[in-house]
Amino acid sequence: MVKTDGTTIKVFRGDSGHFDISKTDSDGNIEQFKQGDKVILSVKENFGENNVLLRKTITVENDCDKVEFPITAEESISLSSLISEPIEYEYDIKVEGSDYSTIIGHDDSGAKIFKVYPTGSVDS
Repeated sequence: MVKTDGTTIKVFRGDSGHFDISKTDSDGNIEQFKQGDKVILSVKENFGENNVLLRKTITVENDCDKVEFPITAEESISLSSLISEPIEYEYDIKVEGSDYSTIIGHDDSGAKIFKVYPTGSVDS
């Protein structure tokens, strides 16, 4: 499972899936991503750290209103060793292109959370 709940991204360790990202202007209107834009997801343990646990870059192929971010099973596993409780990381998403902007990140409401849940049980 990979899903979003507001600005929180939730994933079960070992699962794959995707979530969609869009961007808005200051009035809340949808802004298009432009061909050639690079949309970058960075997941860190804490906002102020330079150690990035996961970085994904999606290059926009055609002008569009949203970008799909796939998360592979290998990527969700790489975020933690075996866990018995959910772990919360922080993330941001930036766009590099005709302009450079953070579209989701730490703001007045706090950090944006990337939450990893324990692996589901496997019956043999």
